[in-house]
Amino acid sequence: MTYYVYLPVIWKHYYPPEARALWVTRWDYTYPEDVQEIIARAAYANFNIIFFQVRGQADAYYHSNYEPWAERLTGTLGQDPGWDPLATAVELAHAAGLELHAWVNVYPVWVTSPEGQAPPQDVTPEHLFWKLSHTYGWADWRQWDEAGPMLLTDRRPYLWASPAVTLTVNHIISVCQDIMTHYEVDGLHLDRIRYAGPEFSHDPISKARFAEAQTLEPDLTWEDWQRAQVADLLSQIYEQVILTHQDVTLTAAVWPIHRDYWDWIANDGYDGYYQDSQGWMWKDL
Repeated sequence: MTYYVYLPVIWKHYYPPEARALWVTRWDYTYPEDVQEIIARAAYANFNIIFFQVRGQADAYYHSNYEPWAERLTGTLGQDPGWDPLATAVELAHAAGLELHAWVNVYPVWVTSPEGQAPPQDVTPEHLFWKLSHTYGWADWRQWDEAGPMLLTDRRPYLWASPAVTLTVNHIISVCQDIMTHYEVDGLHLDRIRYAGPEFSHDPISKARFAEAQTLEPDLTWEDWQRAQVADLLSQIYEQVILTHQDVTLTAAVWPIHRDYWDWIANDGYDGYYQDSQGWMWKDL
């Protein structure tokens, strides 16, 4: 079995200290006691940073003004679990001398299943799946391969939103700002900030926007344009969220091989997922 390790890319206004970081997924906790045990063990093992997942599929593991409570906490999407995982994690981590970074999945909107996955329920706040569907129609906002849009019956684990969709971009920025404004987190950790694969995305919105961009820049390639969609979102998060909270760190879980010049693997970050992580660093976003 092959194991891939996602490597965080770190932005800071000074050279960062040693990072001994631990990812805590949303499946690792259900109750406050779970978080308490995780943080106690992390401190005992001499970690100094915890990436604590608080957004998986356009849902929230904290009191959100933009997204519903995660179904996994209670069995019902949108139901308040009676405790705030992110607030609990921040308090316990800081008491133990650890940094706590909020970890969010960026482009996944919902889960899929070959057996058939139901869409999210109608809840408050309205789920992003329905916001996008009501604005752009059932499928145009999704990532498409050349055969058509992603479906709830796909074998891949998530239904992804197209990075070219303006509502998606604005929503993600609002989610990040909401977290940074209401929680004393030490950083924001972005995961799945990329396309779902090299075959994506041929959605109608991307095609129209690329054609418009080419009228201004005839030599622009489809691949470079897609990489720019991801980089533009990252830049907006940096400028609108991070620069207004300069005591925090922005990190991203990026594909471990930026460019595969040697054909060692099936996909790399740059060509396989349109994620130019080294370019982000060189531009000092």
